[in-house]
Amino acid sequence: MRNKLIFEDTIAHTALTTFYSEEDLYDLALMESLKDLYQIGIQYLDGRPATDSEAIYSATALSVLEKKYRGGTLPKLFMRSIGEKTTRSLLDEYVEWMGGRSYIEDIYESIKTFVNNIKDR
Repeated sequence: MRNKLIFEDTIAHTALTTFYSEEDLYDLALMESLKDLYQIGIQYLDGRPATDSEAIYSATALSVLEKKYRGGTLPKLFMRSIGEKTTRSLLDEYVEWMGGRSYIEDIYESIKTFVNNIKDR
């Protein structure tokens, strides 16, 4: 199953254009990190299969943005190190913290199960 996102319709895109607190708007490192997460998110969601490990990596970046939008904060790892490390290195650490390769494989298996169930209908 190929990913066919219209990025402007995603919550992650909304997260970039939503007014947060006055403090957030003046936190240039935070705003830059949000933009970086979005760019990472769209980088590998380019029509390749949704089960592709890089597509899963990009989807993870978008889910981090969604957490900011819905929960008002980024994961603790990002909040501790924002401005000290690149957003990509923080995302790499986050994926590793979530289980690394096992995390990617778990998502892959979930997507594969979902796709197979759709095909069986």
